[in-house]
Amino acid sequence: MLRYLLPLFILLPATLFAQAENRLTSGIVAYNSGDYEDALHNLNEALANEALLPGEKQAKAWYYKGMTLQALLREATFNNDAQKLEKYQNAVLDSYEAFVKAIGIPEAGDEIRMKTLGYFSELQPLLLQTGFLFMNQQHAQAAFPYLNAAFSIGQNGWGGKHYLAANLRGQAYLMLGDSAAALNDFQEAINWYAEFTPPVPDFLAGYIYYRKAVLERFFLRNPEQALATVEAAFPFLDQEWQRSDVWRESLTADHAAQNRTNYEQVRRDLQSLKLDLLLNIPAMYNRALAEFDQAVAADPSNFRLLLSYASLLESTDTEKAVTMYRRALDADPSQVTAWFNLGALYVNQASGISVQMQTEADDARYKILSDQMLAYLQEALPLLTRAHQLQPNDIAILQALKQITISLELPDLYQEYKQKLDALEGQ
Repeated sequence: MLRYLLPLFILLPATLFAQAENRLTSGIVAYNSGDYEDALHNLNEALANEALLPGEKQAKAWYYKGMTLQALLREATFNNDAQKLEKYQNAVLDSYEAFVKAIGIPEAGDEIRMKTLGYFSELQPLLLQTGFLFMNQQHAQAAFPYLNAAFSIGQNGWGGKHYLAANLRGQAYLMLGDSAAALNDFQEAINWYAEFTPPVPDFLAGYIYYRKAVLERFFLRNPEQALATVEAAFPFLDQEWQRSDVWRESLTADHAAQNRTNYEQVRRDLQSLKLDLLLNIPAMYNRALAEFDQAVAADPSNFRLLLSYASLLESTDTEKAVTMYRRALDADPSQVTAWFNLGALYVNQASGISVQMQTEADDARYKILSDQMLAYLQEALPLLTRAHQLQPNDIAILQALKQITISLELPDLYQEYKQKLDALEGQ
C-alpha cells in the first residue's frame, strides 16, 4: 500500500508550486485589468506560499502587491470611498514594505529593481506627509514607521536624501525618549540639507541646529559643543537669506513677509540659546558679558534677556545687576523671578555686611555697617513681598521674608510669615 502513496508525496509540492504560480499570474492579470481587490487577494494567496515560488517570481509578487496597494488607495481617494479609505489606511506603508521585500530578493531581475526604485521616489513624500500629520497630532509612535521608511529610502540610495525625513524622524525619536538617536538624525538632517540643498530656502531648518544644540547641552552635557552647533547655524541662515533673493520677486507680499518673519524668529531663538549657553561656560564669562551687553542694547525690553544679564552681572557688577533687574521688572512686572532675584540680591548684600560686623571692633564703623545692612533689608522687603503675592505658596520666598522681618524687628509680619511657612512645611 505504501508504494501507492509515495507518488502523492512527490506530486503535492508540485501542485502547491503550480497553485502559487497560478495565483501570481491571476494577480498580475487582475492588476492589469484594474480589478485591484481581486489582484490583492490573488497576490496574497501566492505570497502565502512564497517559498514555493522561484526567487524572481517572489520579487515580482511583492512588486505587484506594492503596486496594487497604491492603486487601491488612489481609487479609494478618487471615489472618496470612506469604507475603503479606512480599509487601506496603511497602504502607503504596506506598499513600501512590499517594495523593500521585492528588491531584497537576490534573484529579482533588473526590470523589477528599476521599476521599484522609481516608485520609492513617489512613495517618499507620501510617507513624509503621513508621518508629519501624525507628529502634528503628537502621535510619535504612529508617525515613526512612516518617517523611518522615508529616511531609509534616502539612506539606502533608493530615493532622495530629504533633510525633512531625518529631521522629522529625529523629532519622533525625541518624543519617544531616544535622545542619542535623535541627535544622530539631526546631524544627518544638517548633512543632507548641505548635500542636497532644496531649491527653495527653508529658514525653519535652522531649528534643526537648535534642537541638536539643546541635546548636546542637556543630554551630552557639553555646552561647548552645543555653542559650536549654534554658531554654525548663523552662517547657514545668512546663506539661505541670500539664496532667497532669487525667489523674492516672484513671491506674494504675504509670502515674502512670512519668510522674513521665519528668518528673524529662528535667528532670535538661536541667539537666545547662544546667550544661555554662554551663561553655562565659565571660561567664556567675559565674552558672555560683551554678548549680553550688545543683545540688551538691540532689544532693550526683552524680559528674559534682561533677567539673564542681571543674573550674569551679580558676581562682578552688583550695581549694574540691580539696574538690569529693575528694567526687567519694568518690562514684565508679572514675573515672580525678577522680584525674587532682586530681593535675594539685596538680602545677600545684607548678609555679606553681617559677616563683616562680626569682626568689627570700632563702634562707629559697626554702626555704619549696621545701617547699611538694614537699608539693604528694607530694599529687599517690598520686592519679596510682591514675589510672595505672586506666588503665595513658595517656601523659599517665605523663608526669606521670615528672615528679613525678624532682622527689621517687625514681629507681626514675622509671625504672619512664620505661620504660613509652618503650615506649608507641615503639609
